[in-house]
Amino acid sequence: VTGSVAMLDALLPGEPDTRITNRFGGVAVIPAAERGHAAYVRAVLERTDIDVDHVNDLGWTALLEAVILGDGGPRHQQVVRALLDNGADIVDFDAQVTSDNQLVVMHDETLNRTTNCTGEIRKRTLSYIKNCWMELPIDRNGNGDDDNTPYHPPSVSQALDLLKSRP
Repeated sequence: VTGSVAMLDALLPGEPDTRITNRFGGVAVIPAAERGHAAYVRAVLERTDIDVDHVNDLGWTALLEAVILGDGGPRHQQVVRALLDNGADIVDFDAQVTSDNQLVVMHDETLNRTTNCTGEIRKRTLSYIKNCWMELPIDRNGNGDDDNTPYHPPSVSQALDLLKSRP
């Protein structure tokens, strides 16, 4: 995603398929939201039929990526506002307790399915979990293993800190 509104305007007359996904199964608004491309996010939401609540292969929406993976600064705040203005569902996440009584954002009770680590979350420290890589549950690169992403499981504290910075 270039984040270019001019590029979007040039492509729109060709009626692009807004359901095309990237290697993580996300539509264009998701990586744009993560990267803080506020003008692009607003434009693509207002000028196309893109699904504001599309869920990628990691189980994340544009709003979740903007809040958790963004830096909480003005650009990401504008992204969150654009997503909410265009009907995005409010953030909802599951949490699990670690062995050192910390909360981590994770639906599963184990690390096995969604990370490159293994074991029950309740038997692992937050520090251990923060060193795990989130994985796509498929082998898109053909190497016989799930594909790693550039993301680590966030703590609930991280998620809430980012939510506090919202307008």
